Amino acid sequence: MKQILLLTFLISTLFSFAQSVKMLRQEAVKAINNNDFSTAKTYYEKILKKGHKTWETYVLLGDCEFKLGNVDAAWNYYQEGYKKAKVQDYATIDIRTGTILMQQKKYEDAWIRFLKVEITRPNDPAAKKLQATALYHMEKYNDALFTLNQAEKYDDSDLEIKYYKGLILFKQNKIEDACKNFEMAKGLEIPDLKILAAQHCSKP
Repeated sequence: MKQILLLTFLISTLFSFAQSVKMLRQEAVKAINNNDFSTAKTYYEKILKKGHKTWETYVLLGDCEFKLGNVDAAWNYYQEGYKKAKVQDYATIDIRTGTILMQQKKYEDAWIRFLKVEITRPNDPAAKKLQATALYHMEKYNDALFTLNQAEKYDDSDLEIKYYKGLILFKQNKIEDACKNFEMAKGLEIPDLKILAAQHCSKP
């Protein structure tokens, strides 16, 4: 009888814990949807305190810190996420740490992070675009253009790829080719695109 009562208590406790964590997650998601990252951070901290130390929780806490401008705290949470994550989850964290490195103008380090994404996400045009962005800031324009051409093979309908190619070609003083890409990318609502096109691609 005592064993049955103990088992019932344990099941009840575990169910209560699961419900509590689920509710906290729901509230955190609501806060994020309202761009209230401070409140979301509080909920995820509570989830950690309850012992639910998953890689996703650490990454989401890192996201909140990043949005709040606390880059060092975000980086530390992402590193904790690495420790808990499986190999197939690394890409999610590599994108985030690469973004921080880009913000810090550590472009080569960021490029390496973005390269790692392809280990579990091969032929991903989004990863190629990130790599190309880092290469662009490193002024390795030929490499950046090559990378974007690869991305285009995987998704030739992505207007951002056309825009980035136009930027690189413009840097290489290949104005006519740049304008062709800007024309294809004109569906994007990017002020710089409109300015560049108006200044350099307007037909007489």
